This record gives sequence, C-alpha cells and structure tokens, in this order.
Amino acid sequence: MTTIYTTSILNIQVSAIVYRDVLHQAERWIRERKRKYICVAATHLLMECQKDKALLAGVNKARLVTPDGMPLVWLLKLYGHKKVERVYGPTLMLKLCRLAEKNGYKIFLLGGSLGESGQLRQKLKNKFSSLQIAGNRDTPVRAIPEKENNAIVKKINSSGAQIVFVGMGCPIQELWMIRNRRRLEAPVLIGVGAAFDFITAKTPQAPPWMQNTGLEWLYRLLHEPKRLAYRYVVLNTRFTVFVLKQLVRDFIK
Repeated sequence: MTTIYTTSILNIQVSAIVYRDVLHQAERWIRERKRKYICVAATHLLMECQKDKALLAGVNKARLVTPDGMPLVWLLKLYGHKKVERVYGPTLMLKLCRLAEKNGYKIFLLGGSLGESGQLRQKLKNKFSSLQIAGNRDTPVRAIPEKENNAIVKKINSSGAQIVFVGMGCPIQELWMIRNRRRLEAPVLIGVGAAFDFITAKTPQAPPWMQNTGLEWLYRLLHEPKRLAYRYVVLNTRFTVFVLKQLVRDFIK
C-alpha cells in the first residue's frame, strides 16, 4: 500500500502526491467499499478555509487533499517532497473516467448550470464509449435546501455509482461533500471545481505552458475579470503573505 505523505500549508494537510497514487487509492476504496472524499485544492480553497473553521476541519478530514495549483506543488517541494506533481482537477476527472471505463465502475455527475451535466455526460460518452454513467443532475452554485438535498442523495444512492464527481465550485462542493459523506454509499466523492466547464468547453482552458508555470490564474482572470478579480487579486495576495509568514516561522526561526 502506498504511503501518502502530507505537509501542513496554512493548517491544511496537503497531500504530496501524483496522479497514479490518486487512481490507486480510488481503486482500493472501491474494492474495499470504503467511503472517502477527495478535495482538489488550489490556493482559493486554502484561503476559504482561513475564514471558515468548519470548512477547514472538513477539508482536513478528506482522505486526500491534492495540489491543484503550482504554488502548492512548489511549497511541497520546498518542504522536501520529491514525488509530487500538480493534480489538475479536469485531468484527474478524465483519468478517473478512464479507470472507471476499464474496471466497469459507475460514475455520477453532480453540478453545472442548466443542461450542463447532460452536455458533460455526452462529451464523456464520446470520449469513453464504454463508460457507465449512472446518472447526472444539474446543480447550480448555491446552497442546497434540505428537501432538495435529500432528493439528490437518494438519486445518487439509487444509481449505484461508485465515483461521484461534484462540480459546484469552491467552497460549495467541499461543504456539500462534508455534509453528505456519511449518507452517500459511493466509495469515492471528489470535488472537481471548474472541470465541468472546461470539459464541455463552456470555459476556455489556459494553454499547457501557462498551467505548468503557475500562470493559469492570469489567463482565467483575463477571460473572467469581474467574477475572478477578488479570488486572484485579493485572495492570492493574502495567500502569499500568509505563506511567507509560515516559511519564516518554519525555516528561519
């Protein structure tokens, strides 16, 4: 069994991990019928956790908190982890779909604006012809009332899905997984953020060179300035300040 090492970054235990490790963990949970959830973490999630103690506690209960963002990869390497790579939400989702097709797992798609989960379903079927998509449900980014939430949980459990992709955006999707983990029978829950938008081509993706150099935030900011200005200008600046304080504490004092 692969040992997954973590490092605390702003009080979040971030996993030093590569894609292959995530796939192996998912296979094991499904085989052993364990119920786990994965938080795919960029700097945005870490900053949301700084102002919400319940969110922070819930994220730290996730079996994996993968580094979806080059700043987290750089920090993990700075703390001495050699086996680590960016685990990008959309890419991880496609890799898990390929694994599901190969092993006969059923998946469920939860999230997206009106009609988007259906579009995503078709995109995935075109790419993975034998993939078993047990169900899908549009769920716009918002808090979900209890009655509606109960219906969602019932639908997912009735589908027999083993992997549930939750695409509600950060931190709504993390709060939803924390709220419902014990009620859901699927072994694997994973919040994939904007993966639904990227895979359906609703939102353009940054070119690989920008993703690999930590500049994806700039590309997304230029394409959606009104929606993302606070996240990438204000929160990224705060993240940098908070991390510098942690590095001074850990490496200088």
